Amino acid sequence: MKYLLAILFLVLNAPTFGQSVQKEVLETTCCYDKDYLSEFEQLVFKDFLRGNTNDHAALLFAIDSSMTLRKFKLTDKYFKEYCEKLKNKRSQFHTDIAYLKYVFDVVQQYYLKEFQYNQSIDRIMFKGTFDCVAGTSFYALVLENIGFDFVIKETPLHVYLELYADGNKILLETTDKNGFIINRNKVVSLETQYASEASEAFKNLMKKSCDVDIQMLDNQIDMVQLAGIQYFNKASVAFTSHNYKQSLLLSQKAYLLYPSPRIKGLILSALELLMNNKQISYKTKLELYKKYRS
Repeated sequence: MKYLLAILFLVLNAPTFGQSVQKEVLETTCCYDKDYLSEFEQLVFKDFLRGNTNDHAALLFAIDSSMTLRKFKLTDKYFKEYCEKLKNKRSQFHTDIAYLKYVFDVVQQYYLKEFQYNQSIDRIMFKGTFDCVAGTSFYALVLENIGFDFVIKETPLHVYLELYADGNKILLETTDKNGFIINRNKVVSLETQYASEASEAFKNLMKKSCDVDIQMLDNQIDMVQLAGIQYFNKASVAFTSHNYKQSLLLSQKAYLLYPSPRIKGLILSALELLMNNKQISYKTKLELYKKYRS
């Protein structure tokens, strides 16, 4: 997964907005049906704004423009039945580690078919294509349904999962079929590698040596924020394709789910490039600019 590095670097140290701003985010530019990818997405976001933050599957699948409520209910039913079958396999294993390794392997075998950049969780279900965000989202939902606690770790270039079983720390690298990592030294090595790669990317970007605090490049996030990263990635693709209005809409949805500095930076960057765009009123652009610059 590659984030929009230039924007990310420029806003890394910017302050994050408080939660009080979140419910205002969509009111300015996402107040019309046409601003949603689908009726299902509109339902999900309105439900989220009413305070329902626990339907993680709906939040993750809302980014699929072809998703309908009926299709989601069928998909969710199938997914939960699949997870129930996995749960029923637990008694066949003597340890949680052995069971989790089995779960990791069967998901890799049957669902994660082909790595491609800029994927979302719906692509896994219907096409088998994935990236680290989609793969992490899928495994997180599986773990949630089979009853295991986990942590989602984020660096500017990557996301992955960690959990504990039988007294051991496990790292799940979903983009690698051999990514069930339990060896302590290898876990630490991978954690260091992820942070170092992010730091090196910043140095290369700026064409000079600059110190980046490694601790700033390793963040723990939740399922809602993970859904926000899906939107951020789509917004970044739209931005690099010069579709700035779409980038603005997607990045605001991303910010609603994950109010982070880099998402704010993408919103402002798209907004600046839309200043001469007459499809968005001057009043709306001014309101957005004030909101995200304050």
